[in-house]
Amino acid sequence: RSSEHHSTVVIPGAEQGSWLAGRWGLFAMRDLAKASVLNAGHQGASGTMRLGGQTVTRTVEVSDVEVSITDAAPEGAECSFVLAPGTEVVPLDGETVLLRRQGVEVRMMAQETTVADCPWSDRYGSLSGTRRIRCKPGVVRFQVPAGRTNAG
Repeated sequence: RSSEHHSTVVIPGAEQGSWLAGRWGLFAMRDLAKASVLNAGHQGASGTMRLGGQTVTRTVEVSDVEVSITDAAPEGAECSFVLAPGTEVVPLDGETVLLRRQGVEVRMMAQETTVADCPWSDRYGSLSGTRRIRCKPGVVRFQVPAGRTNAG
């Protein structure tokens, strides 16, 4: 599926894969990203992929009150986080956004955040809308209520 529909590192206007000639559908892309897991455990995971001919490394660390995502990405790349439909988005400044859904509030902190509408598909043949947050690669932190991360 298109990079635009995922929470991943993107280069605006580029895809992580290319479309297969003569094929149509959700999974009609060639795997050019060649993603691989470097390690995974109770406190997080890290992996790599190819993007625009360069390597991107993403590390996710999980504690009882925070999820931290660190991306090492090529110049011009952005981190994209597609939100579940119905998530309330409250930008506090250019680096902090409150996310609220089903009684849970999460504070997202990142560099140069922007919020925009984007397409959403929860199943084949269905398309609706949601919101996306884009930010500069580096460290993105999600502070969550204690006990909500499944850490440990």
